[in-house]
Amino acid sequence: MLTRLLAGRGVSAGMVLLAAGVLSLVWYFTIIRIENEKQLAIAGSIADSRNVAAIVSANLDEVLGKTLLYSRIGQSMLNGEQSSSAYFNPLFNGDSATCAWPCSMRVVGWSIRRRARRASRS
Repeated sequence: MLTRLLAGRGVSAGMVLLAAGVLSLVWYFTIIRIENEKQLAIAGSIADSRNVAAIVSANLDEVLGKTLLYSRIGQSMLNGEQSSSAYFNPLFNGDSATCAWPCSMRVVGWSIRRRARRASRS
């Protein structure tokens, strides 16, 4: 038996077993690392989703708040308080994007009143 070991057969078998053991350890640690990275990626995507949801929620809350404000202004205008139309000024509400609708409505209202005055004169 000693002669076989010295002939290289036992050494070759030992090297193969050692290489297989090292390879299995490398695969084991690689699989563990991949699982950990997967869990980190999932946790990161959950955190990102929560951040996006918080941003969307804040934006929606702002839009609904402005909608409630405009509905109150509209209701007071329907109740006969014409001075409340000044609240449609975008500088008053802090929203420059709202100028398109109220400003165009003022122009239409002015145009209708002008036509009515002309019709009443003739």
